[in-house]
Amino acid sequence: MRHRTALFLLTACLSFLVDGLIAQHTTRNPVGRAAPFRATRRFHIRYEVEADRLPRGRDLRAWIPIPSDDPWQHIRNLEVVTHLPWEIQTEEVYGNRMIYIDTRIGAPSAKIRVEYDVDRRFRKTDFSGEGGACPLTKNELKRYLSPSRLVVVDARILEQSRKIAAGKNDPVEKARAFYNYVLAEMTYGKPKNLAWGRGDTRFACDARVGNCTDFHSWFLSLCRAAKIPARFQIGLFGRYETKRGEEYATGGYHCWAEFYTPRTGWVPVDISEADKHPDRAAEFFGVHTDNRVTLSTGRDIVLAPRQVGPPINFFVSPYAEVDGLPFSNIKKTSYWRDL
Repeated sequence: MRHRTALFLLTACLSFLVDGLIAQHTTRNPVGRAAPFRATRRFHIRYEVEADRLPRGRDLRAWIPIPSDDPWQHIRNLEVVTHLPWEIQTEEVYGNRMIYIDTRIGAPSAKIRVEYDVDRRFRKTDFSGEGGACPLTKNELKRYLSPSRLVVVDARILEQSRKIAAGKNDPVEKARAFYNYVLAEMTYGKPKNLAWGRGDTRFACDARVGNCTDFHSWFLSLCRAAKIPARFQIGLFGRYETKRGEEYATGGYHCWAEFYTPRTGWVPVDISEADKHPDRAAEFFGVHTDNRVTLSTGRDIVLAPRQVGPPINFFVSPYAEVDGLPFSNIKKTSYWRDL
C-alpha cells in the first residue's frame, strides 16, 4: 500500500513547502517535491542500516533519523526500501523526523535503506540585522537557554562566561568571544582512555581535546550562561570539493552550533572545522558551508513514538529497542554523491 501526503507549513517569517510521507506495510515508497529553492549544492545521500543477531519472536522498535526542510536545505525524492513495516514520525519538541519501525522479529537480521536528494544553500550571516529576526516563543527561549544532561551551566561555566564576555554588551560580540575562546583552548583529536565524543561540557573543560560534539557543547554552555539562546545540530558532512558521479562514505557524523539574537536570528558556528582549517577560522563564525545535511536538532531527544529507554543524547544514528530494552547490534553507513 502506498500513501503520499503533502503538508504546507506557514510561519510569520517563512513560507515553504514540506514533504509529508506516511506509509505502512510497504517496501518502497518514493516522494518528491517541487519548490523554488536557490541551492548552491545538490547531492544524493544513501543511508543504510543493518541489524543483526536479532532474537526471533521478540518485539523490535527502531528509529532512523531523516532530514527535514528548513531555510537552508530542501529534501527531495525520499525513498525507503525494506521488508519491514514502517512509517514516518515527527517528535514534538524540535520537529525532528524519523523512520519508525514496530514489528515482531521473524529473521536474525534486517536491512533498511533510506535515500534522498538534498538541495543545500551556502549560508552566510548578515550581521547588519536589517529588518530584525523572527522572535522566539517563550517555549523556545526556555528550551535554548536551559542546560541539558551534558551541556551544563554550572558555577565554573558561569564564571568562565562572565570573564570571557567582560566589557561586551552586544550578544554577537559575546558569542564571538566564546567562539574564539573555545577555538584557542580546544584541540580536535581523540584522547586516550577518556570518554570523548559525547558532547560533554565538563569533559571539554577538563580534557581540552575532543571532537565536534565537545567543541560545540562547551560553546553552547557559555552562550546559555550569558543568556544567549543556543542550539545543537548534527548531520552528515561531505567533501568540500564537488566531484559529480563519485559516491563515497561520509564518515560517522558532523555537528555544529547556532546562537540567536533578535537582530540576526540564528547564527551558525563550526568551531571544530575552524580548528581543522586555521586559515579559515574567522569564516566559520557566521557561515555554514553547503557540504552538509542537517539530520536533527537538539539534545536529550525523546523520539516519536516515545522510546522506553532514556532520552537520546543526540540523534544521528539509528536507535533500537527489543522488548523495551536498548538493542546495540544495529549500525549505519552513509554515502554521498554530488549531483
